[in-house]
Amino acid sequence: MQPDQIESVLHISLLGHPRILRGGEPVTSLRAKSQALLFYLAVTGVVQPRSTLASLFWPAADDRQANTSLRTALADLRRLVGDALVTTRQTATLRRAMLHLDVAQFDALLKRTDSAETDALQMQAAVSLYGGDFLDGFSVPDTDSFEQWLAIERARLREAVQDALLSLARWHTDQNDPTAALDHLTRLLAIEPASETGHRQKMALLAAMGNRSAALQQYETCRRVLEQELGVEPSADTVATYELIVSGVLDPAAATASGAAVSFQTAGRNKPAVPVRPPARGDIPDRSAFYGQRDDLAKLARWLTIDGAGLVAISGLGGVGKTSLALELLASLPPSSFDVLLWRSLVNAPPLSAVVDDWLQALAGYRLHHLPENLDDKLAVLLEELKRYRCLLVLDNAESVMEAGTVRLRAGYEDYGQLIETMGQRRTQSCLLVTTRAAGGAAAAVRGVSPRPAAAPDRAAGRGRHRASQEPGRGSRRRVAGIAGKPLFRQSPGVEAGG
Repeated sequence: MQPDQIESVLHISLLGHPRILRGGEPVTSLRAKSQALLFYLAVTGVVQPRSTLASLFWPAADDRQANTSLRTALADLRRLVGDALVTTRQTATLRRAMLHLDVAQFDALLKRTDSAETDALQMQAAVSLYGGDFLDGFSVPDTDSFEQWLAIERARLREAVQDALLSLARWHTDQNDPTAALDHLTRLLAIEPASETGHRQKMALLAAMGNRSAALQQYETCRRVLEQELGVEPSADTVATYELIVSGVLDPAAATASGAAVSFQTAGRNKPAVPVRPPARGDIPDRSAFYGQRDDLAKLARWLTIDGAGLVAISGLGGVGKTSLALELLASLPPSSFDVLLWRSLVNAPPLSAVVDDWLQALAGYRLHHLPENLDDKLAVLLEELKRYRCLLVLDNAESVMEAGTVRLRAGYEDYGQLIETMGQRRTQSCLLVTTRAAGGAAAAVRGVSPRPAAAPDRAAGRGRHRASQEPGRGSRRRVAGIAGKPLFRQSPGVEAGG
């Protein structure tokens, strides 16, 4: 690219207040809907039917008026971006390679590599790009569908930067740089003051650094913010962390900002104790408001605690509340249900080996001189730990390791099938809980089961309510259970108890 071409590249910054720059100078000539059209085409990065664009931005107009308005807006964009805009009689798209878009760069930087150090450097660059909420302050009246897309994208990017900040906090703690870790957690809480995960992890880090009073004050801040913004009390996991700080001695060398290896020692003991209600370990998100479905929660709790299911899957369309349901389930379980809870989001598609490494460090780090090198050996050690402790392992967003729209695992991620099948067949005192968009959930992903359609919503029971059903088990105990739908509830046609 020639120097004059580089200078003419359009820079579109959408993380924070939107800015359009050409040659370093702001572009202010576009009307609101033309700007919105530019932003939508740039972020989606795919060919869009003109009919979709017309109805998206001019929903109240008839087809002729909407198409005329779209042609005018596309003409505005043509004058601004030139050949970067590609149109046909039926479609329109932008060549993103001819633009500089901060959202695309942000997403690319958060893709995991094979190097933890490289991941940390890329995450640092990504969070530096995040100048604020996506299209902060930007709105187009009377475009409900566009506003809905904007809200979904804003939430996605907001969650991504929070995940990156939590990961960076852990990385810097592992590198014996607690000051940098605290900086990342402080920024996280500036972005999302009600992030209970951020408060809890900052409490653990402060305590590990020996600043017990600041850790306790952080808990009070957490309690106050949750009450003011959400009208809720801290979760049992946060209270447990607080109580351990009050009564325990923290091993600073083992502390991580994620809480995954923070160990509390009781007087006269040299080995970390497993508390009755341990803090949740991993990248567990914050709970949000949850209403209804108490009968369904009771069914799920029974599968985990009484029926002894080794594998439970929650499946449904994106955005219907699978993660929220799982979080509410965990909060509703009696404190003595599990010794350890390990939550892992698969949104960035980590290799299974890395996930198992984290679990082994959390469960047996003080007993293992080194981690096994191959996955089979790692899984063998993990199974022994799952017999030693009653553990609840959670894999959230499992569709990230599956082929889009299918229950087939992506190339390079077939190892997840080995873990899922093992948990569905082996008898341990532990359970694997999986959330996924893939119909049929974990059992179908492994077995190739074609799941029966979930029960239809019970409209007569009122909007937002769903009919719950359960298929009778053919054995004395079911090792696999599943729920599917929006989310709708039933046991999956899964695997019988093995052994």
